[in-house]
Amino acid sequence: MRFRALTCAAVMIFAFLFLYGQSDPAIGTWKFNAAKSKYSPGTLPKSVVFKVDVSPQGRTTTSDGVDSAGKPIHSEYTAKFDGKDYPIKGDPDLDTVALKLIDQYTYERIGKRAGKVVQRMTVVVAKDGKTLTTTSKGTTAQGQAYDNIAFYEKQ
Repeated sequence: MRFRALTCAAVMIFAFLFLYGQSDPAIGTWKFNAAKSKYSPGTLPKSVVFKVDVSPQGRTTTSDGVDSAGKPIHSEYTAKFDGKDYPIKGDPDLDTVALKLIDQYTYERIGKRAGKVVQRMTVVVAKDGKTLTTTSKGTTAQGQAYDNIAFYEKQ
């Protein structure tokens, strides 16, 4: 009887992951395109690749790259589209993020530092699923305001 219950639970989890992943066009690996991006003020990172996966705990986003000074960058978080704050690791400007689904191709990410909103990001996946654009406005931990548009291509 236990085996049946465990098997049923495993099938339900895999079905959830399959169905959710199929309906979310952001799932996958995305590579930064500096030529199509604009950071104001500031300099563009040399490279960024981020990966979006799904699990029963929510959506996991992992980002790796090299900043404009040649230093490695890494951040990661797991969050649900429920507007609640979830911890982010590795981002010097944010402590938490909250996600809100706008539609199938668009979501908003709110970043906080010490409980205060310091970033608003809109993420849009193109209808063909080949490109993703982030539009971010906020303030760094050093107090510098920014307004960035980052363009990514699916790998």
